[in-house]
Amino acid sequence: MEKIDMEKRQEELGAPVKNNGYRLYYREDGVYLAIDPSAVNQNEMNLHRMIQYIKRKKLENPYFDVISEMVSNIRHAEEKIAETQDEVILDEELCVELSADQMQAYLTLLPPDIGGKKLSREDAKAVLEQKYHVSYGVDEDKLNEIFDRKLYGEKFLIATGREPERGEDGSLEYYFNHKNSGGKITYDEKGRADFKNMLTFEKVTDGQILVKRILATHGVEGINVCGKTLPAMKGKEAALPKVGKNVRISKDKTEIFSAIDGEVTIRGGRITVLPNVTIEGDVDMSVGNIEFDGDIVIKGNVNQGFMIKSSGDIIVHGFVEAATLESGGNIIAKGGIKGADRGEATAKGNISALFIERMKITAEGNVTAGTIVNSTVVSEGYVDVSGGRGRLIGGKVSAGKYVVAKRIGSDAGIQTEIHIGMLAQKRRRLEEVEPEINALSTNIGRMNLALNNQNSNIAGKARLELVISLSKMKEEKKRLEQEKTELEELIKETKDGNVHVLETIYKGVKIFFGKICYIVPYDNEYVTYYKDKKDVLTAACRFIPEK
Repeated sequence: MEKIDMEKRQEELGAPVKNNGYRLYYREDGVYLAIDPSAVNQNEMNLHRMIQYIKRKKLENPYFDVISEMVSNIRHAEEKIAETQDEVILDEELCVELSADQMQAYLTLLPPDIGGKKLSREDAKAVLEQKYHVSYGVDEDKLNEIFDRKLYGEKFLIATGREPERGEDGSLEYYFNHKNSGGKITYDEKGRADFKNMLTFEKVTDGQILVKRILATHGVEGINVCGKTLPAMKGKEAALPKVGKNVRISKDKTEIFSAIDGEVTIRGGRITVLPNVTIEGDVDMSVGNIEFDGDIVIKGNVNQGFMIKSSGDIIVHGFVEAATLESGGNIIAKGGIKGADRGEATAKGNISALFIERMKITAEGNVTAGTIVNSTVVSEGYVDVSGGRGRLIGGKVSAGKYVVAKRIGSDAGIQTEIHIGMLAQKRRRLEEVEPEINALSTNIGRMNLALNNQNSNIAGKARLELVISLSKMKEEKKRLEQEKTELEELIKETKDGNVHVLETIYKGVKIFFGKICYIVPYDNEYVTYYKDKKDVLTAACRFIPEK
């Protein structure tokens, strides 16, 4: 049988002559493989092409052990790899591979033998579409280049699908200053607290829009290289905020409006509009105690012995003396607080004051003051004494997140205690919520059983009342489960707090992280105290104010 020189065949085909390092010979006594290791070793692709070429030739009963040995130990060799047989003349072929997600198609052009048929570009397109079903995103320029240059044996990206585009997420537009709702102290350009211009609350009118919900968009469909449409991913919808008193939601649930003239604020995560009462002067014998379902604004002082109770905010432009203040929102004392060891202020939100002296303070939010002296302060959030004089001297201060002050304690050794990570009220509430949820689950199960029992005699009005009760129980259970989740997340976030000292902390100050007590052994400056497992450690002050 005539010996066939494959390199000569390539040259006759008009393709670039490349010494791939291997040749097949069809002889009278069999088929032989010749390898030139100097060429094969220089290029792993040549080795791959050699194996691919042998497979394409469809040898009958090849000596796989011989081929394997030649491939494993490449050296100058010519070995018989099959018995005598007619040569299969190869046509020019396309080999196409699809990615797992069918978003990319890769093409390899395989060379023909002498006498083999060549593919036209139109043939190639037909093979792509009919055999491999590739109909979208074909790179025509790359296809032309492959055929013009006869780029045999190399794998090229020939088609690319279009990924589906995610729509824009929904968002909320607020028409009031919701970030600073709650009477936060503002700071000037030098970072100093401005107690004279504390942010108060915005007045709104009946029917005024408070929040608008911008709906998410649907996005753009994608398509893979096989022409299959990929569904667009819709953006995530933004949920409307929870609402409290005196607000209404539009029928399409995209807008929140005020239902009265009043002041808008956020109470327990709920947008609320409350009426307000204003006392133009002092709270004294001419005014008496005040209890009001809304905000209370006092232009003067609150004298000792009086009580102010509000479901909203209490804003005092003057001093608060040894009085009792109870707020369902925030307490702002622009003139400061002098408790004389008899006063008490409690708020569901934040408490802010120019100074706090000999007062019992409890806030479910944060406590901010220019100075705190000989007071008992409990905050579920943080205690910030970094503005004004920034002195925290004497008493007991507890915070769920952190305590920050310019100076803590005194060189006179006044006993000062700092407690960090205390969320007693939240933990107590969590302990209450869990059995409430369990009890509701039990009752809901019993009601469902009664309603679904075919032998039950419950019918008519009694059945309707039972269905209504069941619906209310399910809603209450859902609300409690949400409250439980929020409590757990809050407790988790505030598990480990810090004490930040911007200037000096004095010897003898006691810092408690849970049950761990650390007594400051010497005066220290610009430092942060934190808990690491069972130890209290220090580092250079790393306080970053919350925005």
